[in-house]
Amino acid sequence: MQNLELKAIYPDLAQAHRLALSIGAVFTWTKTQRDTYWCTENGRLKLRQQDNEAAQLIAYQRPNERGARISHYLIYSTDQAEQLFAVLQQVIPIEVSVTKERTLYLWKNVRIHLDEVEHLGSFIEFEAQINNVYPETICHEFINFLIDHFQISSNQLSAVGYAEMLKNKGIRWC
Repeated sequence: MQNLELKAIYPDLAQAHRLALSIGAVFTWTKTQRDTYWCTENGRLKLRQQDNEAAQLIAYQRPNERGARISHYLIYSTDQAEQLFAVLQQVIPIEVSVTKERTLYLWKNVRIHLDEVEHLGSFIEFEAQINNVYPETICHEFINFLIDHFQISSNQLSAVGYAEMLKNKGIRWC
């Protein structure tokens, strides 16, 4: 599976909520998520855990670039998160853990994430799923529209994910 995604620092999440609703984005949920990242030599691997929901093991590859970038990913869901965590921990060192409160809005084929990330602050993220109905060119158009609509400047764009940001702050286990 593929996404076109973009992450940006966004200090005013109240404004982001208003702007999401103003274009007809649909509020879906707000949850606390904990993503545990495992040390890997190729790509990234994280276990996402949420209260009262199946956990997801997510393997993905994405370049570290500012702006919209393609992410290739696979997701495995399980109701046995603790067991999967224990199995992985036996053979793969934990790199870092990211805890965030995430609000999800849906607009067309785009997931709009409004994130308050522990130790990092407030962010907005757009993930446009690339498929036969929404090819990459259309996804770029949607992301560009959202950049303009949310008034995101180039200096707000992040080239790395939350795990890398935490590692850059010295929060790391592997």
